[in-house]
Amino acid sequence: MSLRRTLTYGTTSALLVVVLAAILVFANLLSVRHYRRFDTTANQRFTLSPQTRNVLTGLSAPVEALCFFEPDGKERQEATQLFEQAQAASRNFTYRFVDPDKHPREAQAHAITQYGTTVLRQGERTITITGHAEGDLTSGLIRVTRAQRRQIRFTTGHGERPLHGTDRDGLDVAARALEQQGFEVSELLLLQTGAVAEESDVVVIAGPKKPFLPAEVAAIHRYLDGGGNVILLADPDGDADLAPLVAGWGVGLPKELILDPSSRMFGGDYTVPLVAQYPPHAITQGFSLACFFPVARPVVKEEAAGVTHAVIAQTGPQAWGETEVAREPLQLDDGDRPGPVDVILLAEHAAAEAGEGAVTQAVGAPAAAPVDAPVDAPAAAPAGAGEGATPKGGDNEAPAAAPAKAAPAHGGRLLVAGDADFPTNQWYPFSGNGDLFLNCVSFLGKEEGLVAIRPKEHQPQTLALTPRQGEFLLFGFVVFLPLATFATAFGVWRWRRSL
Repeated sequence: MSLRRTLTYGTTSALLVVVLAAILVFANLLSVRHYRRFDTTANQRFTLSPQTRNVLTGLSAPVEALCFFEPDGKERQEATQLFEQAQAASRNFTYRFVDPDKHPREAQAHAITQYGTTVLRQGERTITITGHAEGDLTSGLIRVTRAQRRQIRFTTGHGERPLHGTDRDGLDVAARALEQQGFEVSELLLLQTGAVAEESDVVVIAGPKKPFLPAEVAAIHRYLDGGGNVILLADPDGDADLAPLVAGWGVGLPKELILDPSSRMFGGDYTVPLVAQYPPHAITQGFSLACFFPVARPVVKEEAAGVTHAVIAQTGPQAWGETEVAREPLQLDDGDRPGPVDVILLAEHAAAEAGEGAVTQAVGAPAAAPVDAPVDAPAAAPAGAGEGATPKGGDNEAPAAAPAKAAPAHGGRLLVAGDADFPTNQWYPFSGNGDLFLNCVSFLGKEEGLVAIRPKEHQPQTLALTPRQGEFLLFGFVVFLPLATFATAFGVWRWRRSL
């Protein structure tokens, strides 16, 4: 009887071991085929950003990463985690580690001179990156998969924010971010060129303080009529008259200042409105980060023939457009613009409208020509070009003699923001400011796959304490807690002695 019981128990135990082993094997197979990670960090440090996932899932051809790392180095461990996540996100991404010391010929073939270098290869195109952060990988994938780089031109000569300025009002941080996204950025001086080059994908007018000359306005409108894309960052201060630039596009720029009491909750001023409402649009799809627009003006929709509008971003209902800033107290009065206030507006011409005619000369503006670029007689005005539009200049040839051009495949697009500070070096890192600016450029530059929240640089987490909080921690955990523990132990010892 005991032998039978032993055999029964032994057989049952063996079956349980086999079943458990089968479950483990099956679970392992599932984990290999269906890769899942759980990131419990506060800032999702070990999770790919939405933009990186978009780039990976959008790979139409295989990309191989050759990773030249030191075998036992810490950098290789960190890179392995990143490349594993990337490979799990796309079947078209593979990676392979190469020890440059054991395989010197392969390292020489790719001109590898230091550890931590990765070569991304798609077909005949190769890109070399020296970092192993997520942003480095994303930038490399964008560059290796693009046959040509989109051209982003920033106007200059009117007091705009300097493209490569490194001070608080410069755009150097934004320019470097655009280059990491695969764009090519450069300055545009219309007084010299006389026109916007056709290969320009987006023209950015970043906070001009002086007005554009009529011939420059005409060049901008010709570019828009040809299906171009313009971003106008319109500050409320300065002497620039921006009405000619937006003439015929149904965009109003009233002389108002947006005030927002909710900014005081974040330690800001009334003049730094919080922008966190984004009506449905491709630019802000999946975008939920708050943005700050210091010293901003409203952007108002107006009627214009052949133009459609889309609000991209607006303030909360507690903000308003103040018409008399010097008046005290600052509050919403009759005549002010109640919230929510639109701060970014996208206007788009229909293709048929954008391809016809020219814009008329601004009322009261003399016809002036750019340097070495004579201006021809104005042509007929297009549908929707109202009062205040500017002339279309020619290139040493009368409009009547110019050959007829086919209508562009799509209409021009004009995106107007009521603030030029939010993408500057000072404000770019704040919350979603940088992502929102890059999303606008990516959308107008026809790189919709890049419209997403980008990888963030991981900063060390620090805990800032007030003097009162520091004293509480000192006396509470360094003094009181040990004394309480000692007193409890002493009391238990006395109690046991008395038994």
